[in-house]
Amino acid sequence: MSKNKKEKQREIWRKASLKYYNKNKDGEDFREKTRKVRRNYYKKNRDKEDFIKKNLEDSKRYYENNKEKVMKKKSERDERNYIKDKPKISAKNKIRYRVINGKMPKANKLKCNRCEKNATQYHHSDYNKPLEVEPLCGRCHKLEHVRND
Repeated sequence: MSKNKKEKQREIWRKASLKYYNKNKDGEDFREKTRKVRRNYYKKNRDKEDFIKKNLEDSKRYYENNKEKVMKKKSERDERNYIKDKPKISAKNKIRYRVINGKMPKANKLKCNRCEKNATQYHHSDYNKPLEVEPLCGRCHKLEHVRND
């Protein structure tokens, strides 16, 4: 941008700012008005913030008093999810291993099978066949999962 254009741009911004200021000041100092709005907001929501802090403290206290119980539930949940997602995890790991060892190209070096843009991810249509994948761009991969779910 030339110096002349920059000066014109600054002048336009200055006029717009001044116009906005004059429109919103309503006879009292614009800064004071915004301070009042902020003050009122914090007064109204102070109780909410205290409530959130209190809940956080309560949950921390519960965790400290029932650590074993919480950890047991968490490990059971993790185990359930691992069993449910095991084929998915296994398939992803097999592809990752092949890419790292150079037996398979990285997805970003291929074209998307749907739209011919650069691919970013591999898609498994069936996790029981872990090596049957197709390279897809992020958009097409998302659409594929939306269609299947």
